[in-house]
Amino acid sequence: MKYFTLLILLLTINVSLSAQLELTGEQDIYTGTSLDEQVDIHWGVTNTTNQTLSFRVERYEVSAVSGADGNFCWGFLCIPWTAGDYTTASEVVQINPGATDNSFRASYRPLGNAGQSVYQYCFIEISTGDFDPVCHTVTYSVDGTVSVENNEMAAGTMALSPNPIENIGSVSYNFNKVPANGKVAVYNMMGAKVQEVAVNNRQGVIFLGASDFAPGVYFCNLEDNGVVHQTVRMVIQ
Repeated sequence: MKYFTLLILLLTINVSLSAQLELTGEQDIYTGTSLDEQVDIHWGVTNTTNQTLSFRVERYEVSAVSGADGNFCWGFLCIPWTAGDYTTASEVVQINPGATDNSFRASYRPLGNAGQSVYQYCFIEISTGDFDPVCHTVTYSVDGTVSVENNEMAAGTMALSPNPIENIGSVSYNFNKVPANGKVAVYNMMGAKVQEVAVNNRQGVIFLGASDFAPGVYFCNLEDNGVVHQTVRMVIQ
């Protein structure tokens, strides 16, 4: 995943009077220059109460660039890439009192379309019904001054097995042509790259050892020339 220069533009936080969540390490509002880059943001979510609570996440479109899309992940599941609202969202994640869950990630793809898209992500407490949703509004702004033509890139897909990984996992990848600068890159929940393997063939298999990672949740990207073609959530046990 290639992170382009990001500039914080705006942060809107709506928190109920009986706030039960605290979002930490949030990277909320961005502007960028490339129409072909995927933006990924990560938040830690802390249960600030003295009781165990369960949450789901919903996404709402405030305004959006036609042709762009996004997704988000919560727990072990990711919603499909889609535009518009996504209100049937996500699995339910239980958080113990004072504990922090680091599995939330929201992504945005301009897909060649310049402009601003605004989405709201709401964390909804469902175990007691005693708390109002906690929502963040995120603005993605891409002006398109840098772009990579689609016909210069090799589109690709990958599959990870098994997942979770206890010992050795295999990543099978397949590009539609030989990649110019292909790689499989693994990132932790805060977006830091922890491992990278160059892939120079159109298709193949690489292996990842669980002993190379601390137990937890990671994101495994298939990339070419800095463009992310697919992201798979990877769990190390």
